[in-house]
Amino acid sequence: RAACARYFDQARGDIDARNALACRIMSAAAPPLLVLFLFSARVLGPFWRPSPWHLAAVPALVAVALAAWRLTAPRRRARPSVTAVCLGFASAVLALTALVDTLGTPLVPGLFMQALCVVMTGMFVFRPGACLSAVGLLEILFVALSFAVKEPFAARGDAVSAVAGFSICVGVSLTATALRVREFEAGAAYRVLSTRDVLTGLANKATLLSRAAHYVDEAGGAVSCALVMIDVDDFKRINDRYGHLVGDEVLRGVGSILADSFRSSDVLARFGGDEFTVLAKGFVDEGALAGKLAAIQGRMRELGRSLLGEEATLSMGAVVARARPVD
Repeated sequence: RAACARYFDQARGDIDARNALACRIMSAAAPPLLVLFLFSARVLGPFWRPSPWHLAAVPALVAVALAAWRLTAPRRRARPSVTAVCLGFASAVLALTALVDTLGTPLVPGLFMQALCVVMTGMFVFRPGACLSAVGLLEILFVALSFAVKEPFAARGDAVSAVAGFSICVGVSLTATALRVREFEAGAAYRVLSTRDVLTGLANKATLLSRAAHYVDEAGGAVSCALVMIDVDDFKRINDRYGHLVGDEVLRGVGSILADSFRSSDVLARFGGDEFTVLAKGFVDEGALAGKLAAIQGRMRELGRSLLGEEATLSMGAVVARARPVD
């Protein structure tokens, strides 16, 4: 549930894009398919005649499709909620289908309602609760209309098909949602790996350079920050004497110390090897910065005593940039 909620909260842009594309495809395809069905049924069944409900469904479906097409246009200004438009489009199409499959065919069970319910459930990306609630209400409408206007055997057939169709929709909705959530989680994990240093959890070099360039661009040249460069003294000796696993623990410890010492808005990165860089945005108090670096050095000595049985130290240098006041 947590992963599903996270997907629908964090992947709204992707969900809107998928739903808009599905809505435009279906709104473009639905009217021609309905006309093709009416023509084919008339040719293949010479004794079949379309009812007024079949004929009325054509302009009604065209109107619904045109509205959905316009409301999901990618360049439309003040576009309404794509999810709401798509849910409304799917519900309108299913409602029209329910009317045609009941009032238009009073002597036989409906043919299209259940197939369209499954298609709509699989095509669109809706929260399972909202999707299944809408489908369930429309299935109830379908069965109620069937018992109101159809012969009893046909109505019972519609009721059975509605139960089967809704059960399939539940499976399709939950399976499709689970697959999409898994895809989203895998993508999120990949994005983290591509921007983070695996060993320390800090940003990697590429991320540091990208965020620093973005910060400079946003500041428009009026940059106020401190840039701190840090490396572990005698790190090769630590690796040679204590082993690379212990060396990795030292690097993780440095990353933890830096994360505790700077703000969440600062950019902390492992630049490479035993080198670390901190971009402290807006930090121009040299005295405060010197005190912070001294505290970091103290914690590093403690880390060395804990991991190595001897003190470890850091070499640190910093440059402070102050934006010039505008005349």
